[in-house]
Amino acid sequence: ATPAPAPASASGPLPLVCHNGYQLRVPLGHPRKLGIRIEGGAEHSSNPSIVVSSVEDPAKSAGIRVHDRIVAVNGRSLQHATHSEAVQLLQQQVAQSPTNNTVLEIVRGVPAYQQQTQQPAPQPADQPQLQTKTISLPRRLGLVLQPASSDADDFVVSGFSTEYAGALTPKGAVKPKDKIVAVGSRSLGTCTRTQGLEVLRDALADLGTNIVVERPGAPHPISVSVAWSLGLKISGGNDKPEGPTFHISEIQRNSVADRSHKFLVGDQVIKVNGVDLENLSHVEALRAFAMRGISEDIIVIKRPAVTTPLKRVRITKQNQQLGLKIKGGTDDPVAEANPSLFISSVEKDSPAEQAGLAKGDRILMAQGQSFGRVTHSEAVKTLTTTGQEVELLVEPNVMKKAVGRKESKTLAQVMKKTLQNVQVQPADGSFGIEIVGGEGKAHKVMPKDSGIFLQKVTQGSPAAQANLNPGDRLVSANGIILHSMQHDAAASLLALFACDDKPTTFEVVRNEITIKE
Repeated sequence: ATPAPAPASASGPLPLVCHNGYQLRVPLGHPRKLGIRIEGGAEHSSNPSIVVSSVEDPAKSAGIRVHDRIVAVNGRSLQHATHSEAVQLLQQQVAQSPTNNTVLEIVRGVPAYQQQTQQPAPQPADQPQLQTKTISLPRRLGLVLQPASSDADDFVVSGFSTEYAGALTPKGAVKPKDKIVAVGSRSLGTCTRTQGLEVLRDALADLGTNIVVERPGAPHPISVSVAWSLGLKISGGNDKPEGPTFHISEIQRNSVADRSHKFLVGDQVIKVNGVDLENLSHVEALRAFAMRGISEDIIVIKRPAVTTPLKRVRITKQNQQLGLKIKGGTDDPVAEANPSLFISSVEKDSPAEQAGLAKGDRILMAQGQSFGRVTHSEAVKTLTTTGQEVELLVEPNVMKKAVGRKESKTLAQVMKKTLQNVQVQPADGSFGIEIVGGEGKAHKVMPKDSGIFLQKVTQGSPAAQANLNPGDRLVSANGIILHSMQHDAAASLLALFACDDKPTTFEVVRNEITIKE
């Protein structure tokens, strides 16, 4: 195995690339083959990465493992490739390689949705430190009933719980305004509302049941079969080539597992409903998921204990509310030179709090759009009118230091300098730059300045073609102020923009510091 260039130390510049991993060289042999199978692709919203699902020689001997994410082959990026495109490119590179080797660039130990914002993964010989999490999901129909005004409408369906949008199968089996008259063999006709709610709560303890409903306009009661499904697919088992351990290979979109936001593709599953999965076959593990007579599924998983300076969260509104307030924006007179938007308060037990947001978090993006140069009212409109779900990218707990008197004064002085707008089109998920500086890591030339500066610009890179140079100060990226941002957070944000394959606009002050070779 040939390791990729070692990442910069924590105190030095951080290479800004879309993916952080390592390269493995696979000898092809005769006949030429890699010895891997893949799953995933851009058409799979729950698993857009290209992931190794099984491995044999020569790839196995070269160090490739099941669940490795392939990001490039012989320098050709698989970013945004569909499954068929990835298969075609892999076959093409194996067939046309001028040598008897194929170089796969992989990411290991980093959840798929965090690849763009994580620090480099450990070298292949190292095992990433894992953390254990226990996840509990009650088996529920996910039905919302009308408030009872009489015995006649005790169990009339008014809608469906957002968290259980994918729980009822087949979809559309039960409809709003249906009156539930029986569940399985139990008639609700003689039940009090409390008794009926208990019957409905436990309806899926055995994974499936029949529900009898009276539907407006239907001449007779309708019996529909419903079934419980978490929406998880797993790989592994002591009878499978991918190995004895079990991992989540797919999360079905809009399923209960997807809506819970608690699982990631690649999570190792170690226990299900009290059953230890160690040394079990694939079928035996599936039986644990299909255990009957329980009111909730309890799943114990392991995943790499990685941290990120940025958080990407998806919030499902309750009663059209997120449960947070914001301050800042380009029209906020208190903001002065820094127009960033911050969370000023979070309501207790609100969707925002449950998503892990807190007072002081800086909102960088919402729904994939930069929040760097928006007014307060524009931000409020975006957050309140974008439907039931909102996706945010935030830098945690930075409000005080970002808008402090000292930092605001320094930034105000920077903004008075000659700023140039430079547009850079990334290539293969990279700008070709390294940065220094940031909150807590000020450059030695300007120890009292928390700005972000270019340490290195790779010759021939997109940044070099845009005439960026070492020593240039990066004031903002796509309108987001970089001044006083933590070094690692700034690096992660720029890496995310590099992955987007769209031009990024930088505000630059030329030649602010001298970089020694």
